[in-house]
Amino acid sequence: IKRAPLISAIVLFALFVAGAAASGVFFVLKNSKSEFTADLSAYEGTIEQMYEYEGISYLGTKDGTVAAFGGDGGELWKKTGAQLGDQASVRVISAAEETIYVAFSNFKIIAFDGTTGEIRNVYVARSESGVQIVPSAMEFCEGADWFALSGAYGQRNAIALFDKNAQGTLEEPVPVRDDMICEVANIECFTFADGDSAYYANTTGRIYRASADSFTEAKLVGKTATGKSLKAISRTKEGFIGVDKSGVLHTFDEAWETTGSKELGMEVSTAIKSGDDFICKAPKGGVFLIDVGTQSVSFSVSTDDDALILFSSPQMFAISSGGEVVFYDVQLAGRLGLYTALAWGMLGAAAAARIAAVCCAFNVRQSSSERFVRAFAGAGKAFWKHRLVYFSLIPVIVVIGIFCYVPMVWSIILSFCDYLPGEHSYWIGFENFSKVIATQSFWQSCIPMLIFLLTDLAKALIPPIIFAECLIAIRRKGFSFWTRCLLFIPGILPGVATTLLWMNGIFGEYGLANQIAALFDPDWVSLNFLANSSTTLPSMIMFGLPWVGSYLIFYGAIMGLPSSMYEAARLDGCGWFKRIFRLDLPLILPQIKYIIITTFIASVQSYTNMYIVANGDLPWANQLGISTPAFHMYYELMHNMNYGTASAMGVFLFLFLLVATVINFRMQSDQS
Repeated sequence: IKRAPLISAIVLFALFVAGAAASGVFFVLKNSKSEFTADLSAYEGTIEQMYEYEGISYLGTKDGTVAAFGGDGGELWKKTGAQLGDQASVRVISAAEETIYVAFSNFKIIAFDGTTGEIRNVYVARSESGVQIVPSAMEFCEGADWFALSGAYGQRNAIALFDKNAQGTLEEPVPVRDDMICEVANIECFTFADGDSAYYANTTGRIYRASADSFTEAKLVGKTATGKSLKAISRTKEGFIGVDKSGVLHTFDEAWETTGSKELGMEVSTAIKSGDDFICKAPKGGVFLIDVGTQSVSFSVSTDDDALILFSSPQMFAISSGGEVVFYDVQLAGRLGLYTALAWGMLGAAAAARIAAVCCAFNVRQSSSERFVRAFAGAGKAFWKHRLVYFSLIPVIVVIGIFCYVPMVWSIILSFCDYLPGEHSYWIGFENFSKVIATQSFWQSCIPMLIFLLTDLAKALIPPIIFAECLIAIRRKGFSFWTRCLLFIPGILPGVATTLLWMNGIFGEYGLANQIAALFDPDWVSLNFLANSSTTLPSMIMFGLPWVGSYLIFYGAIMGLPSSMYEAARLDGCGWFKRIFRLDLPLILPQIKYIIITTFIASVQSYTNMYIVANGDLPWANQLGISTPAFHMYYELMHNMNYGTASAMGVFLFLFLLVATVINFRMQSDQS
C-alpha cells in the first residue's frame, strides 16, 4: 500500500464531505429571511402599507388602522379607523421632519407625530372645486413649505402641492388649492425637489417640471435616451438619476441633459426609492436593489410574480405576496447572492475533490496503481498512433459541440433562469421546474404522447418488414422495381404537405373518408374527424397509411444476407414464414434496433402534426386529446415567450429520453 496516495485520498474525501456540507449550509442560507421584531399576527392579511423612519416602523391596514412599532418590537401607538372617523384603507405612508403622513382611500391625508401618534394636521386630496385625487404616492423635500401628492384625477392624473403650514382637523381638513394642481395625461413616477418643483416622467420617457409659481403649467425639461418611461426618479448632487422599465439607468445634470446611460440587464415593473438607491421589482418576479453610487445591481431576491414591495428604507424592505409579508434586512439580502455563488462553488469543489479522491484511491495499491498507469499510457499510445484520425475528427467534434451540445447546455442553464432575449436574464433556481410540476395539462399530455409512441413504434417496424419480405418474394424484378419506386415517391413529399393532405383531403368534412362512408350509408352526415375529441386521436394515428416508410432499410439489410444461408435453409425444409422468424429477423436485429431508437426519439419530440391539426392552439389540442409535452414546450416558448419554463419542460423530456435510451441499450445488449 502506498502511503502518499492513501493520505491524499483520505484528505480529498474529507474535502469532498466538507464541501458538500458547506454547500448544503449555503443553500439553506440563501433562502434566509429577516425576522421583524414586532408581532404582526393581529394584522395578518390586512396590511396594505408599511414604512420605516428613524428606527420606527409604521403600518396601515385595510380598515384604516395606523400603528407604530419601536426598534424592540413594542407598539408605540395605534389609531384605529373608527378613531380617525372612517374605516378607509391606507393607500400611502411617508414621512418627513419627524412627522408621518398617511393617505387614505377616502382622500384624507393625516399627519401624525412619529413618536406619540398625535394628529398634527389633516388634509384632503380634493380641489376647491370639488374634484378628488386618489392618492398613489407622496414626496417630500427637506426644508420646503410644501409636500407633493400624485394620483388619479378624474380620467387623468395629477400632482398636487399641499401647504405644510395650513391647519386642518378631521372635521375640517385642508383642501388643495386649485392653482396647486398640475393635471397631466399620465404619470409613471415623480419626485419633489428644489423646495418648490415637482418633476414627473410620462409613459413616453419625457420629463416635465411644474414649479409652485405656475404649478398648473408643466414644462418639458428632458427625456430618456431610450424613449422608455422612467419607473423612479431621484435627486443627486450632480443632478438627477432614474431607471426605466427596460432596466437602463439614466443620469442627468441640473438642466436635465443626459450625462450617461447604463444597461443593468434587469427589466423593471415597479421601482421605489430606498434612501439614495432604488428597490425594484421585475415583471415576472424577483426584487433587486440598484446602487446609485456604483450604478449596478447590488443584490436580487426571488419572489412570486404577484409580489408587491410594501416599503423600503436604507435598512430594510418588505414584500407582500399571497397575504404574507416577508421582511429583508438590506445587508442580509446583499449576502444572499454571495450565499448562492458559494453554494454552487462548494458543490463544484466537492465534485472535483471526489473525482480526485477516486483517482488517488486507484493508486493506493501497487497492482491497481500499475493498471491505472497502464490504462492511461495505453490510451496515450493509441491516440498518438492514430493521431491523424483523431485530428481529422476535430472539425466534426467542434461542429457537433457548437450546434448540439452548446444549445443543450444553454437550455439546461435557461431552465434555472427567467430569461427574455434582449430584456432580462436572472437566476430563479428551481422555480421553472416547480411551475412545470404544477402544470396539470403538461402531465396529462403524456398520455397522448405514450399512445403515439406505441403506435409509431408498431408502424415503424411491422408494416415495413412485411413489405420488404413481400418485395423479396416477388420473382419478377421489373414489377418489384416499379413497386419500390411508387412507394418511395410519397416519402419525398414535405411532411407539412402530407399532414394537410390527410387533414383536409381524407379526414376533412368533405374528405375521402366521409365520401366512402356515404356510399355505404346514404343518411351519413359529414363529419370532421379532426374536430371531435373521440375521433381525432385515432384519425391522426392513421396518418401515413400504409406506414412503409422505413422498408428500404429492412429491404437492403435482408438483401445483404448471404445467399448460401437461404440455400441451406431451403435444403433443411425451412418455409417462408419460418425463415422470416428464424433467419431474417435475428440477422437484421441491428437495423431493428436503429429504427426503434430513432422512432422512439422522434415520436417523443414530435409536435408538428398536433400543431397543424390544432391550428397552433394548445387549449384546443388539450380538448381534442392530442397535445404532447413537446407541443407544450413549443407553445410556452413561442406563444408565452417563457424561455425558462420551456427549457424546464425540455429538461424533463431530455431526462425521459435519456433514461429510456439507456434502458433500451441495456436490454438490447443483454439480448445480444
